[in-house]
Amino acid sequence: MARYVEGKRDPGVSVADIAASFQEAVADVVTRKALLACRQQDVETLVIVGGVAANSRVRELAQQRCDEAGVELRVPPMRLCTDNGAMIAAIGDLLVRDGAAPSRLDFGAIPTIELTGAQLAVELAG
Repeated sequence: MARYVEGKRDPGVSVADIAASFQEAVADVVTRKALLACRQQDVETLVIVGGVAANSRVRELAQQRCDEAGVELRVPPMRLCTDNGAMIAAIGDLLVRDGAAPSRLDFGAIPTIELTGAQLAVELAG
């Protein structure tokens, strides 16, 4: 998109229109695929985190589609949605509070490893 805006583009189309169209396309694909994954995996709650969760259109469309599909949507407060590292740190904080043992010092990170599952149980004070 940036190259299109910088380069030759239809002079009758504003940069704002291009950006809005791009945002709508991304919001559509992200939410549609997330709900498809929920259906395929029998997941009843969709959690949107990280930088994408800060996008108001993604939040709005996800809520609409989750309501239609009967899926609960969980999105953290906006102040926690600006950085994936902050989200990972927040989960780490919950794990530490829950008494999870730390990783060994020789634990190696493999950034390209496939994530096959994750689980975190959080008891909410009621």
